[in-house]
Amino acid sequence: AAEPTPSAAADADAPQAQDEPVAEPEAEPAAAEATAPEADTTAAPEQADAEAPAAAQAEPEAEDTPAAEPTPSAAADADAPQAQDEPVAEPEAEPAAAAEHTDAAEPQAEASAGAPAAADLPEAEDAPAAEPAQAQDEPVAEPDTAPEAEPAAAEATAPEADTTAAAEQTDADAPQAQEQAGAATGAAAVRRRAPEVAGAYKAAGQVLRGKGKAGARAKVYLVLDRSGSMRGFYKDGSAQYLADHALALAAHLDGAATVHTVFFSTEVDGTADLALDGYDAAWVEARHAELGRMGRTSYHVAVEAVLERYQKDGGEGPALVVFQTDGAPDNRQPARQALADAATTAPEIHWQFVAFGDHDAKAFDFLRKLDAENAGFFHAGPAPTELTSSALLKGVLDRF
Repeated sequence: AAEPTPSAAADADAPQAQDEPVAEPEAEPAAAEATAPEADTTAAPEQADAEAPAAAQAEPEAEDTPAAEPTPSAAADADAPQAQDEPVAEPEAEPAAAAEHTDAAEPQAEASAGAPAAADLPEAEDAPAAEPAQAQDEPVAEPDTAPEAEPAAAEATAPEADTTAAAEQTDADAPQAQEQAGAATGAAAVRRRAPEVAGAYKAAGQVLRGKGKAGARAKVYLVLDRSGSMRGFYKDGSAQYLADHALALAAHLDGAATVHTVFFSTEVDGTADLALDGYDAAWVEARHAELGRMGRTSYHVAVEAVLERYQKDGGEGPALVVFQTDGAPDNRQPARQALADAATTAPEIHWQFVAFGDHDAKAFDFLRKLDAENAGFFHAGPAPTELTSSALLKGVLDRF
């Protein structure tokens, strides 16, 4: 009958030992956990032997006391979510300490017959439990995505800005690029070397583009009539005006930008080269004055002189001959024969006749009726200087 008494005393004292950590959970839970089990295990046998009768009387109290146990378990259940969040906040520091307390408490809890002192551990670590919310909020901000988005936006907008600027620059430079497209000599060089020819040069580029001849290459020759009836056209600058436009064409068509000029009358009176370098606005009149008396109109001698110079220049490749006159040839048959021979020996030469004088003059019937694939006719009228550069050049390039 005395043997059940120690167990009953142990059962009665166990709740009291469990109530000690509950009384002061917030002050020093760790110390309570470390000392409570030792006090229970040592004091239990002594009390069992000495206070057996009292334990028998306290047995009803022991039965009533376990009814209060749900309170620690409820606290443990309420704190359980916080205990699960602990590894997220400080995976290396706090869990290690908590594991040590847990491991140390487990055998003591078993020794004390399932004492719920271990359930008080989460209460001691309530303060760190608030940190996981902050730790979890940090990845949501995703700070690394902002720097990546900014370069992407910069890359998306930068090329568009560059493209717009490039388009505006292209539009601004388009007229100048069109003027010089395919030209043998650039516009800047023409303005620097012979500024008086710059206007004719620009018009020549426009006419060549209109004919689809931008970038074409050809030697340019000029033939000027020095018959007696031409005296007024030298004085009023008509001959020089035509020579300037021939030079502008040469700047587009020939890298040398030089026009070999033949002065003829009854015979070949003289030859000279008109170039951008050393250009003189009175160049034609000066050369004409040096050649002496004016004669008659012999086409064939001028044609033969041009063919000779063409052979000297290489004898191959396209060539444009601007053949100016103010009347019919004195000998028509030699003129026809010379042109026919030129078509056979130098088929790449185009002969463009430019007439100065009245439009109704019968003297130009020979040229109007001229049937030759390598020859053309343009009537510049009695005042060639009144023609615009574009109009004059369109007539010169009519069949080129």
